[in-house]
Amino acid sequence: MVWMDNKENILFPQNRRNNFFWSRIQAILFYTFWIVLLAIGLIVFRDYGMSWDEEFCRNRGNAVVDFISEGDANLSSSGTQYYGTFLEIILVGLERLFALKSFRSIYQMRHLGTFLLFYISVMFFYKLCMHKFNKWQIGLLGALLLVLTPRIFANSFYNAKDMPCFSLFVVSMYFLVRYIRKKEPTRAALHGIFCGVLINTRIVGVVIVFLTIGFVLLDIILFCRSRHRLGKVLFSFFIYLLSFCVTSVLFWPSLWGDPIGGFLESFQRMANYPWTGYVLYAGNYIKAQHIPWHYSMVWILITTPLIYVLSFLVGVLCFVCKFLAMPRRFYLTHKDDFVYMGCLVIPIVAVMAFQSTLYDGWRHMYFVYPAFLLIALSGMKALWNSAKSWDEWNKGENILSFGILII
Repeated sequence: MVWMDNKENILFPQNRRNNFFWSRIQAILFYTFWIVLLAIGLIVFRDYGMSWDEEFCRNRGNAVVDFISEGDANLSSSGTQYYGTFLEIILVGLERLFALKSFRSIYQMRHLGTFLLFYISVMFFYKLCMHKFNKWQIGLLGALLLVLTPRIFANSFYNAKDMPCFSLFVVSMYFLVRYIRKKEPTRAALHGIFCGVLINTRIVGVVIVFLTIGFVLLDIILFCRSRHRLGKVLFSFFIYLLSFCVTSVLFWPSLWGDPIGGFLESFQRMANYPWTGYVLYAGNYIKAQHIPWHYSMVWILITTPLIYVLSFLVGVLCFVCKFLAMPRRFYLTHKDDFVYMGCLVIPIVAVMAFQSTLYDGWRHMYFVYPAFLLIALSGMKALWNSAKSWDEWNKGENILSFGILII
């Protein structure tokens, strides 16, 4: 896995490409970011308190581990039948492996595990930026903007439900982008495994599955002119479905008896979760089961930095204009843009269509934020290119790199 672009030195001007000093500055800037981010997480993870979901999640994990190790079939009492338990099995396993007994040590370990998963997802977000922009500076800027979002970084320690979903959604997006670029069996298998793990975190991960099916069908309709090519695509898709189904069921014991029925029951319950509390919205207390259609969008807009929002609007405008100009060619050369747009739009529209229960702001929708930010980065890049063309100054990447360092 290549993390930096070694083919082209885009940090400094042409006449310094072979300069030992400048190449070392690149490496220092790159690795310092990842070391500092990890160090901050390791320093502050003990400072966060508990969220109200954490004890429930741990109880689910204990119920599943007891079921696997001792044959205790009483899973329904913990609500486990509606949730996959991949991450909880790991966390409870670590708790028992290290014989953690105190309340404080158990939940600090869980906070550290949640953060480390988030840290890995930031690396994959960087890789997504590299796939799209092919400039490691923009990738690092994207990772920095993600980490600097206060709600996201704070939740990466104590949010036991939504942040693991966020992290694994980023990883699944990455493997989806790789798979639709080249439909090889290995890529299909990896994508299916991570989709299964994502579903085992929150069932909303089915969005990635629907997108995968949609991209495969569209590619078959548009580009599969020969039986040989069609056979390769269908075989890779079969590998994807097989690895996805096996992984999904393997870590979800409640599905072992009736995979399809149990999955549909969980999907129906999570589409409109029966929480009867109230939320404060627009100065009024509203029942969470009857929130207005614009609830999630308003929360996203008012808690996201304004420059991100404006850049996102520019990115959407660029996407629409390029697609309308050459639909087929734009789709062929920018499939990843359709992935990001789908990962953002489909969940928001689904929440409106199913009138889903939401509360505590937009934490249930955090997983759409990486797609939002990737589109915003496209808008930033478009604005930067326009600015360069206006003043005819071609040292933009240099300023960008130092801008990252200053921020």
